[in-house]
Amino acid sequence: MIRLVVDTSCSIKNNELNDYRIDGIIPLKILLSGKEYTDNTIDIDSYWKEFLKASDFPKTSLPNLVEAEDLVEGFTDNGDDVIVLTISSFLSGENNALHMLFDENPHVRIIDSLGCVGMLRILISEVINKNRDDKTIDEIVKLALDFIPRLKVAAVPETLEYLHKGGRLSKIEYIAGSILSIKPILNIEDGKIKSIAKKIGLKKAKRYLLELLNTDADLNYPIVPSYSYNDEHLVDIINQCSDEVKAKMTVEDNLIPSIASHWGPNCFGFIYVKK
Repeated sequence: MIRLVVDTSCSIKNNELNDYRIDGIIPLKILLSGKEYTDNTIDIDSYWKEFLKASDFPKTSLPNLVEAEDLVEGFTDNGDDVIVLTISSFLSGENNALHMLFDENPHVRIIDSLGCVGMLRILISEVINKNRDDKTIDEIVKLALDFIPRLKVAAVPETLEYLHKGGRLSKIEYIAGSILSIKPILNIEDGKIKSIAKKIGLKKAKRYLLELLNTDADLNYPIVPSYSYNDEHLVDIINQCSDEVKAKMTVEDNLIPSIASHWGPNCFGFIYVKK
C-alpha cells in the first residue's frame, strides 16, 4: 500500500484528512509571544487573537523530526511505501531535513511541492490520489514532479511587512511594494515567492485576480480560494466570477497558522492550475 504523509503547510484541516486520503500529518511549529504552538494544537480563531495582540513577530521552525521519523517508519516497518509531501524547500529547511532522515529507506519518497497551501491540495487530489491505487510509487512521484510547474498562486497581501520580516521577500521587493499604494500580485514560482504584477490600489488588484481566473485557469482542475483572517475581499471577487469558474472552487481555505504568520492578516488570493 502507498501511504501519504504531508506537513501542515497544505492547510488541510483535521476534518478533511479522510477526504484527501492523508495517512499522517507533520505539524509545523510557530513561536509567538514566547509560546510555541503547532498547527494542530491551536485553532485558527485562537491563533489570530494571539497574533493581533502580540508585540513581536511570529517565527516558524522545523517540525519535530523524531515524531516525523516515528510516523513514517511506522508505515514502512509494516511493508508500506510512503510519499512525504512537503512545503517548498525554499521556504523551509524541512524538506532537506527529511531527506537526511529517509534517503536510505527504499520505501520512502520525499516530494518537494515547491509551494504550500492550495498547491498541495490540488497536487494531492488531482495527481497523487488519482494514481495511488494503480501505479508504483516512482510513477506517482514522476507525475507529481511533472505537474508541479503548472500550479499557480495569485495572492494579494495587505502588507509585505510579514513576508519581509519572515525572510520570504527581499528588502528591494518590500520597499517597492510599500510605496504609492502598490499592491503586488504574488506567486510561488520555482519554490520562491515572486511578484507577477503590480497594481495601484486594491480595486485594480482584485480586478487582475478576476481576469487571471477567467483567462489563465485550467477549468479541468479545482480552484482553491484562500485567505487569512478576513475573507471580505476574497468573497467580493468570487461573487463576480462566472458560474463556470465558481463551480471549480472546492473550498474557501482559511490559511493554517504557520503559513498565515508569514502572509499576515487580510491576505487573499487563489491557487489554480495554469492552462
